[in-house]
Amino acid sequence: MNGNKRTVFVIGAGWIGAPLARQLHLKGHHVLATTRNADKCEALEKAGIQGFLWNCSEFTSGLERSQHLVEIAGEAKLWILTIPPVRRMDQDENEQWHFDVLRAAEQCGVEKLVLLSSTSVYPDSGSVEESDATLEAISPHSGKCMLALEQVFASSLLDVVTLRLGALIGSDRHPGTRACANGWKDPYRKMNATTREDAINACEFALFQSDCIGVFNVVSPHHPSFDSFGKCLVRLGWPKVLFQSDLNANEVVTRGREVSSKKLIQSGFIFQTTNLLDWARSQGGRKSKRMISFDEYSIQGIVHHAADMEGGGATVRKEMAIFVHGYKGFKDWGAWGLALDALCNDYRSAFRFDFTHNGVSRWFPGEIIEEQKWSENTYRREIEELKAVCSYWQEEGFDVCLIGHSRGGGIVSIAAQELQSMKLPVSACILWASIADFNSRFPKNNELIQWRKSNRLEIINKRTGQVLYHRYSFYKSFLDEAENLNILAALSALSCPVFIAHSKDDESVFPYEAECLGEASKTHVTWLQEGGHTFGSKEPWPSDVLPQNMLPLVLRTKEFLNQNK
Repeated sequence: MNGNKRTVFVIGAGWIGAPLARQLHLKGHHVLATTRNADKCEALEKAGIQGFLWNCSEFTSGLERSQHLVEIAGEAKLWILTIPPVRRMDQDENEQWHFDVLRAAEQCGVEKLVLLSSTSVYPDSGSVEESDATLEAISPHSGKCMLALEQVFASSLLDVVTLRLGALIGSDRHPGTRACANGWKDPYRKMNATTREDAINACEFALFQSDCIGVFNVVSPHHPSFDSFGKCLVRLGWPKVLFQSDLNANEVVTRGREVSSKKLIQSGFIFQTTNLLDWARSQGGRKSKRMISFDEYSIQGIVHHAADMEGGGATVRKEMAIFVHGYKGFKDWGAWGLALDALCNDYRSAFRFDFTHNGVSRWFPGEIIEEQKWSENTYRREIEELKAVCSYWQEEGFDVCLIGHSRGGGIVSIAAQELQSMKLPVSACILWASIADFNSRFPKNNELIQWRKSNRLEIINKRTGQVLYHRYSFYKSFLDEAENLNILAALSALSCPVFIAHSKDDESVFPYEAECLGEASKTHVTWLQEGGHTFGSKEPWPSDVLPQNMLPLVLRTKEFLNQNK
């Protein structure tokens, strides 16, 4: 990409468009993006993107729709259209609104327009390249429709790049998820898949690579059969139905098309995913999203499924290990997901979630962009949300154990004690690098006075350089019930087993706090020689294996859970 900062117009801030817009913003570009969702539009603004509420079907076709796009786009000379054909529209209507986009782009003097298309435009068998998409060769109706939409832009004098994507996959669009009940529709077909990361990077590449014009396939160069992919998943603990082969490897004959991305690679693009089985291994065991209602909010979480979570004849009572992140943390931070994968077994599942006021948006789950919500958070809010999460899983028939990291350890300790007093006890309480008290973390003397006057205590996120802030109500909320927010007192009252682990070189929460926790709970501390506050993890975590220093933590935790089942 050249060094110039540009204005980019993303039409459709969806599964690809929203993270693409954020990536471009973080690289210094001015990004405009449309969405039909008011909440997402607000999230885009908070993420530094100029959001516009826009729905292509709400405008009269032709001049009105084109003119509205012109008004939104302003001076943007780089456009990308990510919206797929609208199901509520027939083919003529879909073609018309694509014509309207083209008319608007021509009126704005757009330098380059990137169009997202699909590999459905190809014949259903054989090895295919960009030139193999012809109406005579395509059998599925959807492919003919998609090719017709591509051809809307074919006669334009604008520089148009058409990116034909394979089946889009990502952590929340795992190919195995839909197949868990009945397996693959055709296990011996070849996979033609595109990860979200590669799709986003290809869009950016197409926008800024000057000689990238025309049609390109964006499909992982690796094409295993679904059966081979399923075999890999089964080894990771997914349901056995995903590996259906009753043939020896040398007897299997794969079929279906194989879409080549050779042209894109030769132009200089580098795929991040070159082996789909490696990608599957990086994603780990079976996971699914779960939303839990709390007051007017929804708590967003990820379930790490036990191998036998759905029953399957298991005689051991189901267990759910609930993980609570720490200060300035979130559910997807670092290697926590890998750690929870490792704790699961035939009867134990795990759940990690975002507190509603930890600053993370469901559209941008890896960043704190909801700074106002973050500033309104309190210890009591987090405790109540954790109790709601525990009650949810207990009502679902699970024994619940809690795992808390750093500040999350304090939240876990108090929530566990309060649940116990409500006759809803947890089965175990696990503290990783946990704090021992809340009070000592507040400012004192003049700094406290200044905070009260300004109603703003600024906190620097060292990892990102972001300036966050606490309102004074955070401290007042603590003072109002300080006696009930005593971590050591809560631990002293717990009757469930407690496990405490701490690194001796932790410079964020000093080891003496672990000693206090151990004394209060009458528990021996499990000491790790090194690993720091996060046991060797960092954000983002670039590997599909646990940090070396986290391995003993997970091993000892798993031993503790197994012994206390």
